[in-house]
Amino acid sequence: MAGFQSGAHKAATKTNVELVTFARLQDIFYERWVRAMGEHYRSWGDRLFPYWDYPGKKPSKPWSRNDANKVHVAYDAFHPITAFGPLFEEQGCQWKLPMTLPILDEAGNVSGSLELRTYREVYDFVEANKERALTYFQRLYGEIE
Repeated sequence: MAGFQSGAHKAATKTNVELVTFARLQDIFYERWVRAMGEHYRSWGDRLFPYWDYPGKKPSKPWSRNDANKVHVAYDAFHPITAFGPLFEEQGCQWKLPMTLPILDEAGNVSGSLELRTYREVYDFVEANKERALTYFQRLYGEIE
């Protein structure tokens, strides 16, 4: 990040080593990293897809209008996870940032909001909330208590 030692350029010219700055290294691998992260979390998007796709899963209990609204709010709250799928991959696994998500309490009520400004924040959110999202939808649909 601070440059190269005096002999680095001379040594690199006699090898197949390319000297790059940290910023350049990030540029080189950024798209590969973005796609790899999208592929890594795709299975979670696939697991959640039936809960919000019409006609998808059917709840095992009668739903009120409030239950139906909770699906829409949950979709928004867990959007970085529910977005993974073929269309997201076709679009190059790109996010529109910053994104603001509603925060849900245990009862499914919106208790605040969270702003994600970077891809790292998005993927940290996904990692921290993927299982919570699945459990939330399973409870909402009456599959678990």
